[in-house]
Amino acid sequence: MWNYTTGGDVNSVAMSLKGDYIVAGSDDYNVYLFYQKIPSGKAFIPLGNFYLLFVVLGLISLVIIAKKGRSFRTN
Repeated sequence: MWNYTTGGDVNSVAMSLKGDYIVAGSDDYNVYLFYQKIPSGKAFIPLGNFYLLFVVLGLISLVIIAKKGRSFRTN
């Protein structure tokens, strides 16, 4: 969370598409520019892609086992 006190009331705010830049216009005739470096290329959930892969492989295995189980049963 960001916290900053301007010299007057803030009357306009804009944010970049990535959210790394925020600009605020104030009644004190100043424009305030804030920047936050956002890490890129890193997964938000560590090993998240591997968890997803294991879930998909597990579901595929269950489908295959269920189909083979039906083929072995004869009535």
